[in-house]
Amino acid sequence: MSLALILSLLSGIVPLFQKYLGTGLTNIIQTGITAIGTLISQWIKGKPVTDIVASLTALQTVLSSLQADAATDPADLPQIEELVKIIQAGIEGYQEAADGADPGTLPVPPPV
Repeated sequence: MSLALILSLLSGIVPLFQKYLGTGLTNIIQTGITAIGTLISQWIKGKPVTDIVASLTALQTVLSSLQADAATDPADLPQIEELVKIIQAGIEGYQEAADGADPGTLPVPPPV
């Protein structure tokens, strides 16, 4: 996962998570914040693909939970869907990299 992909992901997730802190969705958000921290620290340390993919998958699960929760503002659903796509692109990129492809060749996703 390139730095551009991580920054793109963070620029969409952070405001979304801030919106739901202190609501009934706080536990989901706190799990997401933990997943972000784990992702960044593992990426910085150059951890194996499986560790990074696990962090991305955890983040994807958090977003899916947020998406499915009735307390989520329907206006946020398109942004959540876009973030899920960015994460999926990261997962696929890492899996391709594990198979020998260069993750640096992944296109930068559009801003969310």
